[in-house]
Amino acid sequence: MSLSLHINMKIKQIFNKLLHLGGAFECIACNSSVNKFQGVSHTLRRDANSVICAPSGFETLNLDAYFCPVCDANDRDRLILNYLLINHGPSTKILEIAPSKSIRSKLNVMRFDYRCCDLYMPGVDDVCDITKMTCYEDATFDVVICSHVLEHIHEDNKAVAEIARILKPNGKALILVPIPLGLEKNMYDPSLTDPGERIKYYGQNDHVRMYSKSGLINLISNAGLKVETWDQSNASIQFDKVGLSSTSTLYLAVKQ
Repeated sequence: MSLSLHINMKIKQIFNKLLHLGGAFECIACNSSVNKFQGVSHTLRRDANSVICAPSGFETLNLDAYFCPVCDANDRDRLILNYLLINHGPSTKILEIAPSKSIRSKLNVMRFDYRCCDLYMPGVDDVCDITKMTCYEDATFDVVICSHVLEHIHEDNKAVAEIARILKPNGKALILVPIPLGLEKNMYDPSLTDPGERIKYYGQNDHVRMYSKSGLINLISNAGLKVETWDQSNASIQFDKVGLSSTSTLYLAVKQ
């Protein structure tokens, strides 16, 4: 990309952000008031005939208000941040697996006791495999954030068991995965390796399963964790005002 093209793109981005500043909606990630959140592009709204589970039917996916126009934080990151900042303070010891730029930036700015880890992502605090997090001792963290990670992992039971191990008593794991509300049970076939078939059944070529709501709850429960949810019914905020859909749900896996 030429320098002039890069500069023109940056100017366009800044202008677009200024157009959306000020309004009735609030982004917790950047503390901006905006006149609207931005929806996903037409190309990402997969046709129902090309995939088994169309994105329009997912539990936590606001296609019409996905991105913040100022900081680009997506709706699931805003869901997590709203929960954390309402229910936890900076003394909370937090680990984020496969960190989101929006969450990492916000928690560091607010001086939370925060670390992040991943097996492949550059720039993380700790390099480790989620199914074997030997770099952390038992009962280390108050909160573990695991958002859109488990659907990439064949041995998801080992991953959740490790999360349970490193949580302190009464600690919580904040878990999100893609969940089509019409799906009755998990779709999982370890022999399914063709990228096109994975897109058809799992939504992305690097996903190895599609979770149902009951399938995720069973996975968490089988690790000895109590399942709670944080959603529009028990949150102290208006979901539409912060760009969340009425079905957006954060799963809280509580270590008893």
